[in-house]
Amino acid sequence: MKKTFLLLLTFLVLGASTVYAQETKAIKKLVKSSSKALKKYKTDTSNTGKLEEALQAIEKAMSLDGAENMPETWMAKASIFQFIGQNELSIRQQKEVEAQVAAGGDIAKMTPIQYMFESPEAPKLAFEALSNAFELTSKKSSQTKIVKELEIVSRQLNDIGLYSYENKDYKSAYKLFDALVSSNNMVQSNGGKPLLDDAEKVENMTFYAGLAAQYGGMTDESIVVFKKLHAQKSKKIEVYDALFKANIETDEAAALKYLEEGRAIDPENIGLLFSEINFYLKKGQYEILEGKLKEAMDKEPGNASLRAVMGNVYNDFYKKEKDSDKAMVHFLKAEDYYKQALEIDDKSFEALYSLGELNYNRAAGLVLKYNGLPLTASQREADSLKSDYQNAFEKALPYFLKADDLNSKDFNTILALKEIYAKKDDFETSNKYKVRLEAMK
Repeated sequence: MKKTFLLLLTFLVLGASTVYAQETKAIKKLVKSSSKALKKYKTDTSNTGKLEEALQAIEKAMSLDGAENMPETWMAKASIFQFIGQNELSIRQQKEVEAQVAAGGDIAKMTPIQYMFESPEAPKLAFEALSNAFELTSKKSSQTKIVKELEIVSRQLNDIGLYSYENKDYKSAYKLFDALVSSNNMVQSNGGKPLLDDAEKVENMTFYAGLAAQYGGMTDESIVVFKKLHAQKSKKIEVYDALFKANIETDEAAALKYLEEGRAIDPENIGLLFSEINFYLKKGQYEILEGKLKEAMDKEPGNASLRAVMGNVYNDFYKKEKDSDKAMVHFLKAEDYYKQALEIDDKSFEALYSLGELNYNRAAGLVLKYNGLPLTASQREADSLKSDYQNAFEKALPYFLKADDLNSKDFNTILALKEIYAKKDDFETSNKYKVRLEAMK
């Protein structure tokens, strides 16, 4: 009985070895077929059928048991995608030469190159295949050869990444830049010649990967990159701005810490200051916002929007102030800043609407006061209040009219115009605005 069991076990082991040998033989045959098809495609790149044949052969090989543990399968795959990347670059560069010739050699007169890569991720796939091959290779000479191939692929990752970024294909650019940093690290760690040959170049490429991810809507990926740069004590302000914005909704304390760190690096950076202004504006913390806006206006005296926002700050103070004398001080400051904004940009809808709204609200407050006059109030006092609110409505009118000329679809502007003309007993004009309002519902 024991002897029979031993013979059966031996048969099973031998059978498994035979199957494994057959699989290995099939894999190597497919790798060879893939390489032959690729060689033919290299001699005639118009013969795309050979490229497809090469890809199908290597994919079939990779589907067989044990293929993922064989460095030669990964090397064959890397060769295909490395050549695809090089071929695409050659096409792009040829178009650049043609554009230079067409412009008579004058680069300034060159027509922008319109070429979107068909396979922008080819060098990334080549890098990943080479990386896998390297991990499976213990022979020093084979590793050295792979590092040399990685040097070539690194240049492809860089060039196609930059062209993709230029084409606003930010998702591809991120993947390529991110792979370049990893490839560069492998080359440097294994005695090769890295494309990014100093720490500053590595940091810059990492940063561009983060930016590309950010512009491509890959928020999670961009934050991973920016956190990495932050941990490395990067001086790039955009890193701190991005981390501030990423955390502001979930962790305000952490967000403000990033902002503080960024401003400590570059106190004069206007981008961070604007981020800070938008934060306090959204929070409605106008007392803090006032100082930040003054700082920003000193840096950008020609910015109309800053003055309009400062007008909003004083408008808010005016609405909240109970003391009438202090309220009027705020009113005049708000009015002055809105007018400053119009001096810079006479087509500022924000400033025009805000001046209209400022005076309209003052008029509405005076109407309430007029309606609340006691029976003992003098006719003179009543007439004075009525004159004041009518003048305030009249003052608001031209600002709303100009705002309506700039934006005929703003509901609040049309509503204000309807009400003002009604207060003027001009019901015909008021009804015209009423019709426009109803058409918007």
